[in-house]
Amino acid sequence: ISFLGQSWNDTVWLNVLLHSFTYDSNHNQTSFLAQNWNDTIWVNFVLNKYTYDKHNNQTSFLSLSWNDTSWVNSNLDSNTYDAHNNQLSSLAQNWNGASWVNLTLDNCTYDGNNNQTSILYENWNNTAWTNASLYNYAYDSDNNQVSFLYQNWNGTAWVNQDSSFWYYQSILTGVSNQMVQQENMLVFPNPTSNNITLHCTQQGAGFMYVRIVDMLGNTINSFTLKSTQGTDNYTIPTSALAPGIYIIQINSNGKTLYSKFVKE
Repeated sequence: ISFLGQSWNDTVWLNVLLHSFTYDSNHNQTSFLAQNWNDTIWVNFVLNKYTYDKHNNQTSFLSLSWNDTSWVNSNLDSNTYDAHNNQLSSLAQNWNGASWVNLTLDNCTYDGNNNQTSILYENWNNTAWTNASLYNYAYDSDNNQVSFLYQNWNGTAWVNQDSSFWYYQSILTGVSNQMVQQENMLVFPNPTSNNITLHCTQQGAGFMYVRIVDMLGNTINSFTLKSTQGTDNYTIPTSALAPGIYIIQINSNGKTLYSKFVKE
């Protein structure tokens, strides 16, 4: 695959640049060649080479430059991965004419759910790796990110630079048919044009927290009813509801029950 760049000189198209690409059988790019036109022939400029592991993770990126005679190493990036294909490290090196010299190193960690928990950036000081910056991430039990902390190294300790926090709220967006038919709870009449009667059994006297939700998850009405122990009927006003399908949610005695009803 190639890309040819040309310019118009009021008479004909003139060559400017040529980019050539190669790919492996898994559609991974394996090389990129950039050439410039010198009015006679194509002259090499930059050559990039890529390698991959059996999981199609990029393991190396090698960039070479043309010195009018041959290709010369320029920079090299090397990557490692864990068994879950999470990137563990990325090493950047430059060519000094004789050997590869370390430049930067990125190290990543993950939790048991493959959420990235940290990225540590280090610089090479000609002798050893030194801390540069650190990013920390935290998640809740549903794998939602809840915090982010960015720190810089001052030579002695980590210094906070920036942080963010996220908060989540569960929203009912629908109830399956299996959830609707629940023991100890019955809604009638259904469909209804006025009020509905909630027939349910409570293990103890107290309060029922009632919420009516439309099929988009919007809370249309919510209120509290005083409940008695045992089986009883409770009238739920629905005359103000627009025609449609709704979910009624009842929270009582540490349990949550659902039922679906139709307002005509």
